[in-house]
Amino acid sequence: MIDLERLRKRKLVHWAVAYLAAAWLVLQLLDLLADTYPSAAGIPRIALPLLAVGFLAALVVAWYHGEKGSQRVGGMEIMMLAGILVIAGAAVGFLARTGGRDGKPAPAAAAAPAGVAAEQNSIAVLPFVNMSGDEKQEYFADGLTEELLNVLAQLPELRVASRTSAFAFKGREVGIDSIAKALRVAHVLEGSVRQAGQRVKITAQLIDATSGYHLWSDTYERDYQDIFAIQEDISRAIVDALKLRLSGGADSALSVPETADPEAHRLVLEGMAAMRLQNQASLRHALDCFRQAVARDPDYVPAGEQLANALFNLAYRGMVPAAQGYAEARREAERVLALDPGNADAHVVLGNVADWYDWDFEGAREHFLRALARKPNSAVAHASLGLILVRFGQRERALAEVRRAVEIDPLSPGMHNRLGAACIYARRNEEGVAALRSALALAPEATTSLGNLALTYASSGQLPDALPLAEQAAAIDSTDTFVLSVLGYVYGVAGRRADADRVLRRLESVPGAAWYDRATINMALGRTDEVFRLLEQALAVREPYLADLPVDPIYDPIRGDPRMQRLVARIGSR
Repeated sequence: MIDLERLRKRKLVHWAVAYLAAAWLVLQLLDLLADTYPSAAGIPRIALPLLAVGFLAALVVAWYHGEKGSQRVGGMEIMMLAGILVIAGAAVGFLARTGGRDGKPAPAAAAAPAGVAAEQNSIAVLPFVNMSGDEKQEYFADGLTEELLNVLAQLPELRVASRTSAFAFKGREVGIDSIAKALRVAHVLEGSVRQAGQRVKITAQLIDATSGYHLWSDTYERDYQDIFAIQEDISRAIVDALKLRLSGGADSALSVPETADPEAHRLVLEGMAAMRLQNQASLRHALDCFRQAVARDPDYVPAGEQLANALFNLAYRGMVPAAQGYAEARREAERVLALDPGNADAHVVLGNVADWYDWDFEGAREHFLRALARKPNSAVAHASLGLILVRFGQRERALAEVRRAVEIDPLSPGMHNRLGAACIYARRNEEGVAALRSALALAPEATTSLGNLALTYASSGQLPDALPLAEQAAAIDSTDTFVLSVLGYVYGVAGRRADADRVLRRLESVPGAAWYDRATINMALGRTDEVFRLLEQALAVREPYLADLPVDPIYDPIRGDPRMQRLVARIGSR
């Protein structure tokens, strides 16, 4: 029999009632927290068993406390109940300040456009975490993420956030809800990769960004050569979880093994990681990786895609002779199209070569349109098409294309910079300045964005705004010829002719400095004859920057000169 009198004396009922009341209050607070912050949705489920264990502990404490004969609720009870409330309040306050799982804010300019909601069939693939304990294996985790993203992007019913925007959260402890709002997606895929020799262990989980619940998770531990099969399994699990339909039917493959050579695959991943660094040494290393991959497996399409893109980048940056670099990029892109007719990335490369080297703007437009037919959500193709259309005078359509690129890739400084350039070329300075400011919010030390903004302010007479930006860019990279041309131009417009000439001499001493950049500084100094002499030199070597001459506002003061009209006609502008 239960001794009720003994229980009453030990006040177990008082303790139980007091604890349950406090626990109920804690659960109400946590439910409110979960409603406010989706990333906290799982906390009430975790708290419930902990509070149950606490209830048993409270009864034990009460029984022990009753042995001392206390006939009132004393300091022990009050401290325990207060502790529960303090913990709950701290959790609410902490998450209210951080907005999710952590204390770091989302990247600048990451908020979704007002009134734009996430599509239900949308996903962001976050960079998988390298768990190998070796920083040199980081490229493998990043490359696997990018390949998985590309596989999912082939699903017509699924909108996949771009790689650049998803990778903006790499290494940041930002709440899932914040990421989802920034990228306007309803689901987030995250995971980890561990590689040891020829064995890989990959963990992945699909999260509903609204509720915070895990829709699916799994772990794969296999040999490296099964990497494509793992991608297939993960992609199919996502299709099943989101109830998507495959265009080729339920049995159609998602991730087709593209090479039987694991080393060729590894070289492509290593090269892709090097390409993202965008400096001369990394670009040359990437080129070497892609050449080796193509040599090992000439039919490996991603290797050819990446090689064509690397060749174009080196030619565009003047790191290889223009005629040689662009010709080789064209040949490789055409070879890829022979393997994979309609390949979007190959068409983008061919469009870039037609644009920047051939000055065949009509041909470039056709290539970008073909790329978009194959890959409608290619931000690069949209932005490139927009800049072409600016030259055709189709300003509204041009800006719509580049705005679409920013919408697809909202956290890419490069896309915001392209929008800024397109707006300025379309003489929409106010919108252009806003776009360049957004680019700098995402990448404060991006010298291209700093330079473009400085040129825009200087050419419109806003010298107090232009000078600090030009000098900041030069302080970041005093060897960049574009940065030097901007600094010299701003000094010239400001009437600081001696400073402008000093920068010009410095620019002229840099091997391979563009004639177009030298012309820019002379334009600010009013040396019109010298400007045309330099532009003729640029034309003779087919400098890519000359393609912008027809719309570059810097040259508006001499737009009516017959020499300018003849130059523009020779470039092939409409």
